[in-house]
Amino acid sequence: MVQMPRPIEHKTKEAQLGDEDVTAHAYMASFDGVNYVLNHQAIPEALQERMRRVQTQDALDSAIAQLVQTSGGTVMEQSGVSLPGATKGYLGREAKLKLPDGRSMMLIRIFPAGESYIQIAATFPAEPSYNQELYARRFVESARLR
Repeated sequence: MVQMPRPIEHKTKEAQLGDEDVTAHAYMASFDGVNYVLNHQAIPEALQERMRRVQTQDALDSAIAQLVQTSGGTVMEQSGVSLPGATKGYLGREAKLKLPDGRSMMLIRIFPAGESYIQIAATFPAEPSYNQELYARRFVESARLR
């Protein structure tokens, strides 16, 4: 669950998670120069088993490296974060990236959460007309698992 402006558009597509094919669900909205995205993918059983053998920090390092490769962005900041859940929380990573166009920034949180892989991201102008980064931050911080 996240707090997101309306209307919300839902799309699915085939994607790669590690070296496994998965169906990715994206929930997207835009408001006042900020684009909001929640991506959710079920982690295939074979990949879950491999992930249990890998340290969480190593898996998160790999996820950030893959994000940088696919987006072409440059990591400006990153830190550890957690995703609260109904019975337990999950460790994740937050990164702030400058996107290749030089005019946009991305704030993203990445979580391997049990059987799911979750990305919560917002893009906003690098030179905002007002404090759009505040709304991006509120969005990524609003995420909770039920």
